[in-house]
Amino acid sequence: MKSIIYENHDAYLLYQAAIDRNPDLQAHGSISVQYALYLYYKAYPEERPMGYRYKHHASA
Repeated sequence: MKSIIYENHDAYLLYQAAIDRNPDLQAHGSISVQYALYLYYKAYPEERPMGYRYKHHASA
């Protein structure tokens, strides 16, 4: 079983919805709401608002 830490319950729900649609999506470690939303939109492209862009912020 994967050991994933979610930022909050919203991140968990978004990730679960994305995995239900596309079980091949990869995630590990911790999942922020922003990353969970990115995965959700990757699984459900028809739901993505026009102009949405995922901006990955590198941790220093």
